[in-house]
Amino acid sequence: VAVQTRHAILAFLARPPLAAPVLLLLGIVAANRAWFFADFPIVAIHPDSGTYYTLAEQLGTTTWPNFGNRPPVYPLFLKGMFALADRVIAVAVAQTLLSTLAGVALVYATYCWAPFLALPGAFVVGLFLIGFTTLEHDTAMLSESLYASLLMLSFAGLLVGLRDRRRALPLTLGSTAM
Repeated sequence: VAVQTRHAILAFLARPPLAAPVLLLLGIVAANRAWFFADFPIVAIHPDSGTYYTLAEQLGTTTWPNFGNRPPVYPLFLKGMFALADRVIAVAVAQTLLSTLAGVALVYATYCWAPFLALPGAFVVGLFLIGFTTLEHDTAMLSESLYASLLMLSFAGLLVGLRDRRRALPLTLGSTAM
């Protein structure tokens, strides 16, 4: 019985179902972020937050915003978030969901190349997502969270696209995220 159990465990670790690493990652992120959203849901506002907010507000007027050295993607993201929900906490929720989705995409890309690396990969991506800096960026009105998430999505799209060259969609999505 012990030999059969060991073989079953090794077979599982060699090629776990995709749901296992995804659930591992989601569990790590949920355990880390639950306390923030349940106990202390205050979005951090930094000096740069005001300039992004001003640009987002100008997008709805006849005045063309002066982006200066600011990328236009984050003000567009803010404009979309405030159109859906007129609360700053919606930005933190959306950024957290987007970074989690990007992490899942990286786990999927790892699974496509080497299924036996998906569980360790999910653990490592989970460690990144629960780090202090990632938590700070996901729960602040700053462009760093969106940037990091889009970077992870672009890398995942590249990996999946290189693995399955018959489909152009992963490379297209990766390029769009970039």
